[in-house]
Amino acid sequence: MTTTTTTTTAVTAVKAAPVTKYGTIKGFIEERQQAIAQLIPKHLNPERLMKVLLNSIYKTPALQDCTPSSLLQCALTSAELGLEPGGALGHAYLVPYKTTCTFIIGYRGLIELMRRSGQLASIRAVVVHERDRFSYREGIDQVIDHEPHLEGDPGPLRFVYAVARLKDGSVQCEFMTKAQVDAIKGRSRASGSGPWVSDYEEMAKKTVIRRIAKVLPLSSEAVEKALEHDNDDYVDGAVSSVTEAALAAPDAQAEAKAAIRRQRALTIQEPPPMPEEAASQPEATP
Repeated sequence: MTTTTTTTTAVTAVKAAPVTKYGTIKGFIEERQQAIAQLIPKHLNPERLMKVLLNSIYKTPALQDCTPSSLLQCALTSAELGLEPGGALGHAYLVPYKTTCTFIIGYRGLIELMRRSGQLASIRAVVVHERDRFSYREGIDQVIDHEPHLEGDPGPLRFVYAVARLKDGSVQCEFMTKAQVDAIKGRSRASGSGPWVSDYEEMAKKTVIRRIAKVLPLSSEAVEKALEHDNDDYVDGAVSSVTEAALAAPDAQAEAKAAIRRQRALTIQEPPPMPEEAASQPEATP
């Protein structure tokens, strides 16, 4: 009698993991990593910048609803200025506005750019709370006398001021009331979200730093670009999506800026829409 043993080999069909929103965006940006790296200053590591950028997108689901081209524009701005978006340094923030990602420079980021100019001995911004002892006097000289309340709750913010000391020993001060800060906030398209909500005092400091930067003798292209970019955030009306034409358009008022944009010879095309069943969040960190 012959016994025939039949061995059945089980074939397991391995399904490809669905393409997530994050995966689509990650691939879109990584395809252009070389072009982004060309804009990054020498002091900044391209791999670290990409990691911080993608981490920020991964950790903020609302950013994954933004168009990949607007996220790419933020990556280019981050690279051009040499500031890390998100992360512990607080140099800059990625803020979703409907389906458009907005790059917002933080207080520390603007300070960092001004220090890199090499023309400042020191610069700082300070908030004044309700229970602080504070006096401010204008005249031939600016006089600020501030004693912070250090015991318990100092109360709400009332004023903010900035003090910059140049290497020649001269000092420049700027002072703003909360009402003035809120007026600036009201002109920002991101006034209802992002750092204006989560880090109001930091943004108040940034606002007075922006003001003092305009009167300091800083011959720094990076600071000029940062202020120019920041001015674009304080606009009225709808926010347009970033297009290839917008990235490549020359700026007649700043040929240097046009040259940088020509380096951005990228194909800014949105990836095809994802099927609805693939729109789930990623299961693993990048």
